[in-house]
Amino acid sequence: MFRGLANLNLVAADMDAAVRWYTSVFDAPPYFVRPEQGPAQYVEWRFGDDEDEFALMDARFRTARRAGRCADEHARR
Repeated sequence: MFRGLANLNLVAADMDAAVRWYTSVFDAPPYFVRPEQGPAQYVEWRFGDDEDEFALMDARFRTARRAGRCADEHARR
């Protein structure tokens, strides 16, 4: 049985703008930011009752291969 989203990972070309926008969407700053000092390259928020994860990665670090999974789901047998 599908139980919801576990995590979603997106790529952002403008991390500063994306972090500001998603901070307003989630009404909270990211709980995890790397590097800890300097411009963000990877950030995560938790949201919802089951603490789903939403992550942004700087587009400079995107792999050359564009195919692949960017979301995982909660499932119960």
